[in-house]
Amino acid sequence: MDNQTPQDLIKNLIAQHRQLQQDLILVMNDIDDKKNCSERIVANLQKFRQQLIDHLKLEDDVFYMKYIEIKKMRGEDLSSTYSFIQEIKQIGVAVMQFLEKYSNKDSVENEDNFKSELSAIVSTLNARIETEEEGVYGIYLVMANQDVNNTLHP
Repeated sequence: MDNQTPQDLIKNLIAQHRQLQQDLILVMNDIDDKKNCSERIVANLQKFRQQLIDHLKLEDDVFYMKYIEIKKMRGEDLSSTYSFIQEIKQIGVAVMQFLEKYSNKDSVENEDNFKSELSAIVSTLNARIETEEEGVYGIYLVMANQDVNNTLHP
């Protein structure tokens, strides 16, 4: 799986969040001049897409797997955790659909809804980031630290 400490894993995920947000800021800065900046917008969206794929892979394949593993070891009910993960994944699907829709210069230049759809994606993504950073990441760190302490001092 992954051999990062829980603290390093969370630091990496948060750093990825900041990079994703910065990528979208670059797109937002060009949005009012999309006719002249459409190539740069598409390039920044493509960069954002790849970084999002990498981030989702780390979250899905490492973070959420470790999070579930700890909750299982603690004997906790996982139904709400699985529901939360599904909700989070749906946000990823919506963002990827947006990125597919606006994957070329013509779609960015000619779609009147680009600005409003981008704003909705930014808001949704920021809400997801806030939920993770202020919720599950902190819970995970507390549980991981308790498990380490219990292992060291049974």
